[in-house]
Amino acid sequence: MADAPAHWDDKPVPWDALYISNVLAPGMVDDVDVSRSYKVDEKGGAGVNGATLTVQGLQLANVTIKLRLWTRNHLNKIDQLIYSVFIKPKQTKQVRPFDFTHPVLTTHGLRSLLVQDVTGPSKPDGEGFSYVTLKCKEFAPPPAKPAASATTTPKATTSAGLPKWTIEDEQLLKALEAEAAKRVLHGDDVSKINERIWNLKQRKAGAEFVGPIAPSGPGAGAAKP
Repeated sequence: MADAPAHWDDKPVPWDALYISNVLAPGMVDDVDVSRSYKVDEKGGAGVNGATLTVQGLQLANVTIKLRLWTRNHLNKIDQLIYSVFIKPKQTKQVRPFDFTHPVLTTHGLRSLLVQDVTGPSKPDGEGFSYVTLKCKEFAPPPAKPAASATTTPKATTSAGLPKWTIEDEQLLKALEAEAAKRVLHGDDVSKINERIWNLKQRKAGAEFVGPIAPSGPGAGAAKP
């Protein structure tokens, strides 16, 4: 059984953030849809009511992720994201899955996904929002067999693990918040600073705290005069 994520009323930020191989995707998550089912063989005789069901195993999950964008920076970053996670077969012989992190995926015990299709970014709607949709397939290969592998068969996933949050990240967040508050008092535009603060808070909400590295070497830990 997968670990249950924090409720969106208690921690709303992780529900808005999508991490791909520990990198925060641009914009915010609009929707994550997961569909998985058993492969069932149904056998029935002619003229006979009912049938025998044989469960042949759990099929790979289909995942659709919809991202909402609204700034120029989001548009620039989504171009890099699409190129990174979805490369046409003509450009490479190897299809590569990636590690995705989001509460909905955690609920279904999903981590490694292969991006099969990308649509968007769409033309902005009446509220100025543009959307990009990633259609993915769960990456869970069966135990290795001695059969020859095809060049388009995914070989390995990228590294997993929680995003890291360090003391330096916390200091940067505090400094940006203080700078934004000061600029507001002077009537300056703080939209860019607020966007950086928002992205940092998204990463912090789903990150693992990493404390300072202990000193090593001669004189490590000695009191300074």
